[in-house]
Amino acid sequence: MTVIEAGAHGLPTVAALSGAFPEVVRDGETGLLVEPDDPKALAKVLQHLITHPDLRLRLGAAARAHVAANFTVERMADRFVAALA
Repeated sequence: MTVIEAGAHGLPTVAALSGAFPEVVRDGETGLLVEPDDPKALAKVLQHLITHPDLRLRLGAAARAHVAANFTVERMADRFVAALA
């Protein structure tokens, strides 16, 4: 939920390329994905975001739009109900 909440607030996310993260974080579009257990790659991506505010803003705006379109309360409730069926 943290990744969705960040996107809803217009913040780009840096996440591991594992689990459900790739569903929420579109690499290079709404945030950045790194290989799990690769601290050097994580540091490199974080440094890149720190030094490129235009990229942060672009990714954050795209993240907000992605979350608004795909992770509404109604859609999440429908997914939850479908998972229980």
